[in-house]
Amino acid sequence: MSNYLKDEAEYEQNQTVIKRGRALDPKIVSQYLQLFFNSAIGAVGLYIMMKFIQLVNKDVQRKMEDREIAAMKIALDCRNQYSINKCHPDARAPALEQKCSEWYYCMNHADKNKNFQQSATLWAETLAEILNAFLKPISVRSLFFILVTSCGVILVTNMAFYSYRIQYYGVTRDNGR
Repeated sequence: MSNYLKDEAEYEQNQTVIKRGRALDPKIVSQYLQLFFNSAIGAVGLYIMMKFIQLVNKDVQRKMEDREIAAMKIALDCRNQYSINKCHPDARAPALEQKCSEWYYCMNHADKNKNFQQSATLWAETLAEILNAFLKPISVRSLFFILVTSCGVILVTNMAFYSYRIQYYGVTRDNGR
């Protein structure tokens, strides 16, 4: 029985050594570094994309408010014209019949012009304005350089991690490890 306990203690000690050795294994360390690097790149990209969407959303909201204020001003003007020209149905002058109908329609339907289609159109317009404002001062050559450099850094770093693992395991196999 004591022989069994001795074997079990030795087994536990060997497992601890194996676990420590695997934790410091260069292949595993390089995989974790590569995972961290790629995760950081992805997180930065996701952050930039979310900030860009928030920027577009704020601009769209501001433009929607501007359009709503403009529509309210038009409705107020129509209401003023309707009351100044005494367009109430019982006091309306026959010559102003068509104009009074237009003012009535204008003051009662101006606030009902909000809908999803206008919002989607405003999103597209705002997105186009932002992209044009961003790309206009940047030359095609500069944009191409930034794109190639960014992709190159990501590609070279991943290839370096990968080739390190291949070279490390080629050397350790040759040494009989």
